[in-house]
Amino acid sequence: MNTHQTEALVIRNQDFGETDVLLTFLTRGAGKIRGILKSGRKSTSKMAGTCQALNRLNLTYYAKEHADLSKVIRVEMLESHDNIRSDLARLAWSSFYLEMLLRSTAEHEANEELFEAASFYLGVLEKAASPEVRNLSLFHLIRLMQINGFAPLMSQCVRCGKSRPLHRVREQSVFYLDSRKGGVLCSSCRKKAPYAKDIHELSPLGLIFLEKSMSLSPAEMEEELSREDSPKELLDYLVEHSKYQLETDFKSLKFLKAFTEGTY
Repeated sequence: MNTHQTEALVIRNQDFGETDVLLTFLTRGAGKIRGILKSGRKSTSKMAGTCQALNRLNLTYYAKEHADLSKVIRVEMLESHDNIRSDLARLAWSSFYLEMLLRSTAEHEANEELFEAASFYLGVLEKAASPEVRNLSLFHLIRLMQINGFAPLMSQCVRCGKSRPLHRVREQSVFYLDSRKGGVLCSSCRKKAPYAKDIHELSPLGLIFLEKSMSLSPAEMEEELSREDSPKELLDYLVEHSKYQLETDFKSLKFLKAFTEGTY
C-alpha cells in the first residue's frame, strides 16, 4: 500500500506553486520526509493551521515508491506548542533546533530515538521556567548532535590523537576546541594550529556541561539545567562546530542572536 500513517513533527513549511504548501516532517515511522499539502495556502484549507512548524500530529500521507515528495491526505493535531510561539526567546531557540534537525537528518531513514528526543525537547521547552530555557536548549542541541553523529570528539586530541585525562578537568584553567577538526585540542596542538579563528576556549564549567550533555539522560540532567547559565562561549563553539561539520550556515542564527550574547 502507498498510504501511510505515522506520528510526525512539522519542522518546516514553505510556499509551493500558487496555492500549495511544501511541508517537511520528522516522522516516527519513516524519518524525515517532505509532502505537499494541496491548496494549503487557500483560506478554505482545513489542514493548513494544523500543519504549522512545531506542531506534533498524526499524519496520513500517500507516497509512491522512490518518489521525492508525498501527498498529505489527513492530519490530526496532537500538540500545538502555542506557548513556544508566544514567547520569542523560546521560539528563537526552537527555530535553531529545528533548522539543525533539518540540516543534519537524512531523508527516509527512520530513527525513533531522534523522533523521541525532538518531541521531548519541544514538550519540555513548552513548560520550562524562563531561566532554564538556555541550558535546556543547549543540552538538547548537543543531544541532537550526538544522535545524528556529529558531536564533538572529547576523549582525545583531534589532531594528534593523544588521550585526554577525563578526571582532571578542574585542574586546567582553559580548554581548547577546534571547530574545523571537530573536538578538543591538546596544548601542544593548540600552539601549532594553523587556523586561529577556528580555536575556541572553553572553561572547565563549559567542558563539564558539554560532557555531561553527551553522557547523561534528560532525567539525569534535570538538576544541571536548574543551575546558572552555561558559559556563553559554549554556544559560540557549538554554532561554529555545526557549521563546519554540516557544511552549512543557519538562517535562524540572527533570530537567536537577539536573545543571547553570542557572536556569529
